[in-house]
Amino acid sequence: MTGEVKDALIPLIQSHVEFLELMHDSLDLYVVNVITILDCVDWKRSDVMYTSKGRFSRFNTIFFDVSKIRPGTAIFKLKETASHQIYVTEEFKELVNQHKFKGLDFTLVFDSEFTQEKEDEQQRLYEQAIESIEQNKGKEYAYDEACELVVQGKTMISGRWKMKLDDQGRLWLGELLKDLSYQWMMPTYIPPVLLLESWHEAKSSEKMS
Repeated sequence: MTGEVKDALIPLIQSHVEFLELMHDSLDLYVVNVITILDCVDWKRSDVMYTSKGRFSRFNTIFFDVSKIRPGTAIFKLKETASHQIYVTEEFKELVNQHKFKGLDFTLVFDSEFTQEKEDEQQRLYEQAIESIEQNKGKEYAYDEACELVVQGKTMISGRWKMKLDDQGRLWLGELLKDLSYQWMMPTYIPPVLLLESWHEAKSSEKMS
């Protein structure tokens, strides 16, 4: 970031970061190292994915235990994802927007107003979506057969999972999230559970997600 951005953000984040100055002939530039790492995940409400060996993999959806976040903490990391994710508050986002700084991409991951009642309703809709996928699904295929159809350009679906090729012929694996959007990845391996699933060709309405 530039010195101008640093000066604007210092009052809000100075106790939670280190500013590391970069050498440059004409520009005043800094790298920000976030040093506040919290243990504030609400594990009971969060949707967590684990590896086949039971190790943490990622958060599909995450909830924070707000009581473990000290007031005034505008930027922080989680110990589980400290190497690659930074979290900021709405106050931080508003400050960046106020100054019209560019280059930051904000994604909402936690809403403190998302009550248990709303979460229960989300879960109900998610289960309803899965049930709808599994109804009237037509002919079913084993995983190997489904892969052959994917190569032929078909989109195959099984419960919360979906497989398809992109325009360059690369395989994408999608997982239906609680907000009913799909999280897509290019798999380096296929989770063994998928080998045991029955697959069917996605209907037109299901291909769009």
